[in-house]
Amino acid sequence: MAGQTTSRRVTLTNMGSGKEAADRLKQQAAERQQKLNESFKRGMQIDQNRQGNWDALLAALRTNVEEFTESFPPAKSQQLGASLLNPNNLTVSTQVQPIIKIEVLRDYRESGVQADITRQKGWDFTQSRTPVYAFTVDGFSDGQRSFTPKELAAELFAFIEEFFG
Repeated sequence: MAGQTTSRRVTLTNMGSGKEAADRLKQQAAERQQKLNESFKRGMQIDQNRQGNWDALLAALRTNVEEFTESFPPAKSQQLGASLLNPNNLTVSTQVQPIIKIEVLRDYRESGVQADITRQKGWDFTQSRTPVYAFTVDGFSDGQRSFTPKELAAELFAFIEEFFG
């Protein structure tokens, strides 16, 4: 009989713990659902802002190139310009040697943009590639830092400045 009393006390004690465990699991499920809803909402906002962020990046980069070309005679003599080759490719390049060519590409698979950079030094050419800058609600991110379209344009324009420096 003593054994029955002990097991009954354990059962009564665990009943309070069971309710607490159920409440805890319900809370965790609600938190997971809220995170899922927030993630879905953020994804929708990124999709809605993707074209606007791309357009703002292109406009800012083209403005930087035009202002630089008009204000810096060596850039003008090398015919530095920015051309939209198709809706997903802006190419910034010189037409006279030595050349620099930056192709800013919108990549739908990665949901972001990336730049391929070709530079001429003497007779040699070097090629490099930036990381993929993923679209965000407010612009772009390389996974460590966030950029507005103007900030990313400045980041990419730094390659032009370095080339002419």
